[in-house]
Amino acid sequence: MTSARAKLPVVLALTSLACGGPPPKRAPLAEVPIEHAPEPPEPSPLERRAEIRFEARGLAPVPMVHGKIGGEPTWMQVDSGASTHLVAGWLARRGGILSEGSGASLRDYASVGQVAQRADSRLVMIDRWGRLRPGPLYVVEQDEKNPSGRAGVGALISPQLIDLDHPVIFDLAQRELRSGTPDDAARALAFRRVEITSKTRACGGLYVASVTIDGRPTTLVVDTGAAVTNVLAGTRAAAALAGRSIDRGKRSYTVSRELAVRDVPAAHVAIGDFAVTTDVAITPAPSEFAGCGVEGLLGVDVLRACVLVFGLPRPGALRISCG
Repeated sequence: MTSARAKLPVVLALTSLACGGPPPKRAPLAEVPIEHAPEPPEPSPLERRAEIRFEARGLAPVPMVHGKIGGEPTWMQVDSGASTHLVAGWLARRGGILSEGSGASLRDYASVGQVAQRADSRLVMIDRWGRLRPGPLYVVEQDEKNPSGRAGVGALISPQLIDLDHPVIFDLAQRELRSGTPDDAARALAFRRVEITSKTRACGGLYVASVTIDGRPTTLVVDTGAAVTNVLAGTRAAAALAGRSIDRGKRSYTVSRELAVRDVPAAHVAIGDFAVTTDVAITPAPSEFAGCGVEGLLGVDVLRACVLVFGLPRPGALRISCG
């Protein structure tokens, strides 16, 4: 059995519950059996343009796209804090996805080991994008009755892995995920007020950012799967903020368990010249990325004003502009 570290957290659940708006609009099912329904033509690489939604019943807002896995319609979380694609076991079985080869040992956000079976990522199709490039897709067990399952979210995709031949423009402010030319990507970055690329770097298959929280330097994973920015209990960042944290009864969900979190209200989060005032959570979970100096997650509450471009100027690179 191979070993793989898939994310911090490596889960098909969102970072915290929130009072949601109306349920997301779902693509209607075909009137004929799904196996006989004609597939739409595959768009060309530079015509891939998927709509991002943030609203899902009962869940905190994180970016999602709609698509199919093994022919089964589902919402998929777009998670830059994931170094692989994941699908919930209940959805994989419904879509007839069979595992291939050996499994993998993954750890979730609570540092609990999970055994995942490997499948083919080409079984994943995103509306107006098409099938994912060939690569691993891991099937992990998760209760369909948990918050993400009840909201119809059955998978997680890693945006840095969906196209290694063209820049991927992950525009949270414009609610769009698309492939583009290098010039397209450069224009998308220039449209924002502040570029913070110099404050980010790759580490362990993910990306980390040099951040200050209330003036104290820290390092956070760039994680669009986290609805809120948070620091991990036991880190120096958490110790510095703990004195003004409060318990609002919030919970963070992983594959293995739920975790109680505390809020630090109106914290000043800055990455270079870009700054946001937001409530930062303190989460009781150990860091799996101590080698990267990571103390937490930079979430959508900060990144929602940003565009992330993967694969510019070279495969594996990340550039970010915000504001």
